[in-house]
Amino acid sequence: MKINQLRWNRIAILAIIPVLLCLAIFVFGSVITHNIKQSFWKNDPIQAAQIAHTMTDYTLPAGYQERAYFQFQDFNQVIIRPGDAVGGMDILLFNETLDMSEQELIDALEDNWVKEVGEHTYQTERAYTETVMLCGQETLLSYRTGTNEDNQAVKQLVTMFYGKNGWVVVVIASPVEYWNQDLVNEFLYSLK
Repeated sequence: MKINQLRWNRIAILAIIPVLLCLAIFVFGSVITHNIKQSFWKNDPIQAAQIAHTMTDYTLPAGYQERAYFQFQDFNQVIIRPGDAVGGMDILLFNETLDMSEQELIDALEDNWVKEVGEHTYQTERAYTETVMLCGQETLLSYRTGTNEDNQAVKQLVTMFYGKNGWVVVVIASPVEYWNQDLVNEFLYSLK
């Protein structure tokens, strides 16, 4: 009798271990993935600027500079932020290598593009859109609102256009108190 009970206890423990492991992966997986991705960002403003300008040309807003980059095969990301990195808005440029139309890319990927900007994570929803001309192309600006990892109210803008070597996605993100629409417009309309 004791042996059967001991055997069932062992089986129960062995059955619970995989469940707990799966639960831990589910709970901590996004944190681990975020930390791993952050370790691939390289803080080299000169290289970041060179990579960004292979995608598109632009004029930096006053006080902003290319700060870091992330490269993996043909995929490049560059983060632009104020030189003092205090306050202000983060501007993320990256190339999208999928062979799809602009609308197909937006429909399929917009929500994924805005979840992480540099080392910040966001939960946002589309608030409204606006159609403008950027780089001689009719382009959709998608304005989004939500929160960041600190539960601060944030605003984001996501857009894309065809750059030097394919689709370029621009994501601008900021806590609401730092959002500067004039600076956003200045940067967007400097894209070439």
